[in-house]
Amino acid sequence: MLRFPNEFSGDNYSVNVVLNEFYDFRDLLKEKNDLNLFTNEIIITFSKMKSTINEIEHINYYEVIFKIVVKKNDKKYLFPLITFVNNEISLIRGYFLGFYKIMDNTIIINENKLYINNQYVQINLDIKKISENEHIKNDFIENLTYPFLLYKNFFFSNKINEKGYYTLKCKDSTNEFISYNNIENKDINLFNLKIKQISNIYSNCSGFTLVGTQINE
Repeated sequence: MLRFPNEFSGDNYSVNVVLNEFYDFRDLLKEKNDLNLFTNEIIITFSKMKSTINEIEHINYYEVIFKIVVKKNDKKYLFPLITFVNNEISLIRGYFLGFYKIMDNTIIINENKLYINNQYVQINLDIKKISENEHIKNDFIENLTYPFLLYKNFFFSNKINEKGYYTLKCKDSTNEFISYNNIENKDINLFNLKIKQISNIYSNCSGFTLVGTQINE
């Protein structure tokens, strides 16, 4: 039984990809919205996570989130386009939170390799730690700090009926830098789009308590 609040902790590996051309990512969405999703940059985060699902039980899972920076009411957010996950409970929880999640059992995440292979994306990255200098700052690192902006549109009954924009309601958040990682070898295809540039990989460990979601007016 899934009950909030849920406590999360895990390691994340994020990479910024610049495409050859701008693309309207609304074409990827299951539920359309009115955000401007026209961009040539996409952030990919591989996460190895542990979370509670109620007062007693917990799950371990891998997921890969594809997200872009968006603006709403002059404030910047990260909008998750699509997420692949290898755990059914995380898939169901993500749906009710506003994430478009798809099951995928091909995901590999460790300090040497990031891998996923499905009909949408094929990523095989061999990585190597190159720096533990936390003071390197750039736009990519700043983008990772923006909150998620989620979109819900579902109706089950008069009591379960949500449509609109939401943000996550969290508390007790922690974020610890691990390292920067070079990509030694790469084989990558994202939605059959041409790629211009791939950044080094930023890794961190994070933790937070998720209380639920709140409406974003």
